[in-house]
Amino acid sequence: MERRLIIDIFHFVLCSLFSSSPSIIFNLPSYYHTYYPSLITAKSHLPSTCSTFVTKMTTRMFESLFLCLLVLGLSWKTSIGFSTQPAQTRRRPGGTHIYQSNGGSADNAPTRPMRFLGKGDRAIVREGVVLVAPVHEYNHFLMRSAVFIHAMGLNEYDEHVTRGVIIDHPTAFTMGEMGGGNVYGTLAHSILYQGGDCGNDSAMLLHACGDSGIGNGDMIGTSGIYEGGVYDAMDLIDDGKADSENFKFFFNYVEFSDAELEGMLSASDSDGDAWASVEVPESIVLDKDFGRGDAWSYLRNQIKQMTK
Repeated sequence: MERRLIIDIFHFVLCSLFSSSPSIIFNLPSYYHTYYPSLITAKSHLPSTCSTFVTKMTTRMFESLFLCLLVLGLSWKTSIGFSTQPAQTRRRPGGTHIYQSNGGSADNAPTRPMRFLGKGDRAIVREGVVLVAPVHEYNHFLMRSAVFIHAMGLNEYDEHVTRGVIIDHPTAFTMGEMGGGNVYGTLAHSILYQGGDCGNDSAMLLHACGDSGIGNGDMIGTSGIYEGGVYDAMDLIDDGKADSENFKFFFNYVEFSDAELEGMLSASDSDGDAWASVEVPESIVLDKDFGRGDAWSYLRNQIKQMTK
């Protein structure tokens, strides 16, 4: 068994190094359970305390490996790609393209109080809301997550999808380190957040400065959040006309088909815990002090207070 375990680990590292997509790393639990059963067999022969230790150490090892591979992979690809403005909208029969927001103008972007919008299959899902995961969500990315919904519409295959970014999953890197020289000045020191496991290794800038002429001026829903405008943002921040704390970079995003979203929202445990939807102030989405799961924990507590 020991020999097989070593072979599996070695094979996993090779596959990770030469994979063109980081999805293998992002979905580690299901991946190594499926393709490397010797890892699980080895764990099952240990006492429970050792088994827990092995599980934690294995997860930590894979997460550390991912960070190293991310640097290598992005170095091979030159840099993370990102749009200086939101992607151009293309009209398609029967719907709006995924990259178009349905939001208002920059003149009606008040700081909103937090508002509960339902739980489970009664949760309201629209652009600009935050979906908060239940305790029983075990997806590697979605567990203990708060997801800001930034786009809903047709993707490149004319499939209706919902896209969002996880707001409290920081990486160990700044945008200046990962941007290949495209992001400079004060904004280059912004921490890069892991938005999800989709997106072809691209980065997205979200901010609350739509009234400053940054980006295309279209608010995401009624959230007070806008997308794009990297070069305008760098100039305004370095000129002292905007605060870098109002800007946040996300690497990739999460995506749900209508069926996946319906299944996710309808799942609940014996205590009635399920995905919940809330409107939040812009400062919650753009907060750069959140560690992994911090926004999730905070919003879960706020929801409990609002639903008493």
